[in-house]
Amino acid sequence: MRKPATMQEARAFVEELRRELLRQKRTVGDPRAPMRARPGQEEAFEKVEANLARAELILKLLAMEALRTEKRKAVKAVDALLDGFIIFGLASAAMLGVAAAAVLLNAPSPVVQATAIIGVGVALARAVARK
Repeated sequence: MRKPATMQEARAFVEELRRELLRQKRTVGDPRAPMRARPGQEEAFEKVEANLARAELILKLLAMEALRTEKRKAVKAVDALLDGFIIFGLASAAMLGVAAAAVLLNAPSPVVQATAIIGVGVALARAVARK
């Protein structure tokens, strides 16, 4: 069974096909007026022009698909970054809540307060890492 072609392989194939079609167009075209066919080769010239238009359309579609793929990757990266900021904000809010509770309860020393903050931070980090 044949392996499917990648986008780069497809683009390279169509570009090579386009170059070959341009060579054919030059062969059947009038040397002094490249947009006209040589006398007697009008049919071949029209066929080559139609195939050339198809190849250019395919290249355009491949370029648009590559842009869509890049856009999807960018959106996923921005989503992941936004999720990270939200998790960081929620974790910070939770740690501030614990710190505020320790201050309100008049914890005997700053060591107890720091231990409470670090403990909550580690617990939240483990919970986030599991998900």
